[in-house]
Amino acid sequence: MLAGAAILFPSLALLFRLVLGGDLGRGERAVGRPTQARSLLAALAPGLLPRLAIACLVAGIGFTTIANAAWAHTVGVFSLFAFIVAAFPAALPPDVLPAALKNPNAEKGTPR
Repeated sequence: MLAGAAILFPSLALLFRLVLGGDLGRGERAVGRPTQARSLLAALAPGLLPRLAIACLVAGIGFTTIANAAWAHTVGVFSLFAFIVAAFPAALPPDVLPAALKNPNAEKGTPR
């Protein structure tokens, strides 16, 4: 019940803020334009790796400690391994990362 409330109340707060602020209908003009997957991924890319690592850690802890089934422990162990793989590059200092990971918005070639 607490997990449902943790999801429901922030969502309701966002909805009420949009409705009361008058910003809820502003996106209707952009409905006709299809969004490009590349631009959406470029907008999400800077924080995607740390978020993925945190999600894998939470899933791994949950599946290995709370669930009692063997399949849940297997999923938990794989989630913890995925956390290790995702958290290692996210924890590196920026000067060690390759140029492609430092600036994911920079495209090679001519701009579109």
